[in-house]
Amino acid sequence: MTHLHRAAWLGKAGCVRLLLAATVDDKLRTCVALRNNDGKTALTLAYEQWALGNHQNAFEDIVSLLINADP
Repeated sequence: MTHLHRAAWLGKAGCVRLLLAATVDDKLRTCVALRNNDGKTALTLAYEQWALGNHQNAFEDIVSLLINADP
């Protein structure tokens, strides 16, 4: 997992926001599109946690941030 995967999976919206802001525009889509060893993107991990009802607002923010980063 990348740092972005881990932050998204744990519901750390502030960390996701900082990681996305620190990523150079050219590499942003690549960073967001990276898959972990299970073939999941950070967006997929955040969405799965959101669907479970865990920390609803944090995961909703993360899903939104990741979709905006790579529509």
